[in-house]
Amino acid sequence: MILRLLILRFTLLLISLQILAADSFGQYRVEVYLESAKKDMQNNNYVDAIKKLNLCINAEPYNAVPYFYRAACKYSLFDNIGAEQDFTSSLISFNPY
Repeated sequence: MILRLLILRFTLLLISLQILAADSFGQYRVEVYLESAKKDMQNNNYVDAIKKLNLCINAEPYNAVPYFYRAACKYSLFDNIGAEQDFTSSLISFNPY
């Protein structure tokens, strides 16, 4: 009886640790966030698009596409300096030479 109870507790502990580990090691699907950001841009929701593009950039900092779209959003929000920096980062990421 006590052995069964210990086995049950140990099993529940392992299951809960696996559930917690799965949540903490999740990966962003950059393509999904990028498509969602494009839809936000079409609907003039530039701030929401920038938030999603920031996630894309943090997940894949070498990818030039999120920088380009974020620059377009910043330009639409009249942040010309931020747009210029993002366009520059996009060009550097696209061709480092």
